Amino acid sequence: MAGDVLVTAPDDNFIDIELFREYSKIEGAEEEDFINLILQYVEEKAESITRRKILLQEWQQALDYFPRTIVIPFSPVVSVESIQYYDTANVLQTLSAALYEVDTQPQRAEIRPVEGECWPQIYNRFNAVLVNYTVGYAAGQEPAQFKIACLGLASKMYDVRSLDVDLTGFKAALGALIIRGSVSED
Repeated sequence: MAGDVLVTAPDDNFIDIELFREYSKIEGAEEEDFINLILQYVEEKAESITRRKILLQEWQQALDYFPRTIVIPFSPVVSVESIQYYDTANVLQTLSAALYEVDTQPQRAEIRPVEGECWPQIYNRFNAVLVNYTVGYAAGQEPAQFKIACLGLASKMYDVRSLDVDLTGFKAALGALIIRGSVSED
């Protein structure tokens, strides 16, 4: 079935627990497991709302066919490592990078054949095309908006001890990072 699968997760958490304690004025090393759960939830929520990945991570997009333009659903795209496909004999091949171009400038990166080329013929099967890519910000290059918004929501969740918090302010704080048309309302 077509979709995107995380291949290599980030090495670390986006928000250091000590920074959270400092921001929230929490002294001592109590409730570390609880705080880590909140920080993980907030990071996942920020990524879901913005369709951006905060830390560097590798993904694979599986497609049943070559669309006219391949769209990477997350940003920022650092690189497209490879495009693989099952040829008409059902043998996995790697497409030469010289045959396609990647536009990483839009909020959602796009890949298409270079001028004068077209996508190769493929075998009729599920997941016939595999796009391997890396997304996220390099350590220390994450937008401050992410960190401040995440710290604020995590602190609020810690104080009220609930996931049931109003996300309006959080979404507003993430504002410019949100990819229009893909905001998760859950």
